[in-house]
Amino acid sequence: MATASEPDPAAVWLTIPDGYAELPLTDIKATTDATATLIDGLGTPQQQHAAGYVLNSLTVLLTLLRDRRAVYCGLGRHRSAVDGSPITSSLVVTLLDFPDTRNPKLVLRDLLDAEARTGAPAQVDLVDLPHGPALFVERTRLMPTPTLPGQHPLTDDQSPVWQLTASIPSPRGDRLATIETTTPFADHGPQYRPMTVEMAAALSFTPPPEQNPLDALLG
Repeated sequence: MATASEPDPAAVWLTIPDGYAELPLTDIKATTDATATLIDGLGTPQQQHAAGYVLNSLTVLLTLLRDRRAVYCGLGRHRSAVDGSPITSSLVVTLLDFPDTRNPKLVLRDLLDAEARTGAPAQVDLVDLPHGPALFVERTRLMPTPTLPGQHPLTDDQSPVWQLTASIPSPRGDRLATIETTTPFADHGPQYRPMTVEMAAALSFTPPPEQNPLDALLG
């Protein structure tokens, strides 16, 4: 697969679903430091106790995502369609630029080969969207259960995490956008399928046409 270059965040256009709060991918340390100051002055004792650990971990995570060419990261809170309980998820969009043009199906073929080599169980679907092919990979992983300061983690304590990744190459095969939806509420994960598919279907590598202001006035 071709070596990726640094992406231009304005090189992909998509609609972020309701319920997601965007996290910073620039000025990360300044933002988390400002948040720490706010919590120190207004937070509860429990929040103040946990803030340092949580914000330091968040800084590391966001820096890692930025270095992996993420152009969007958000945390979501929704009501489960199953039982109405509150559930959370994360949404990450990355964009890779390649130096050469290529058939987009060959880009996805490389991804399929890489997925097969992992040997990890997953539901893999190659789908033709209106703007071209896309690859969807759905899986549930066992991940270490996170703990907060003062908690005593159990040895090898793990929790299931549901994840759906959509990979969408540009029509020229010189860019690859990836949408990754993840939730620790694994049993509720499938309800994020339509949202992720709709995002992938609407994603564009070209800017939308400028709307004439008169169109909105005249209907």
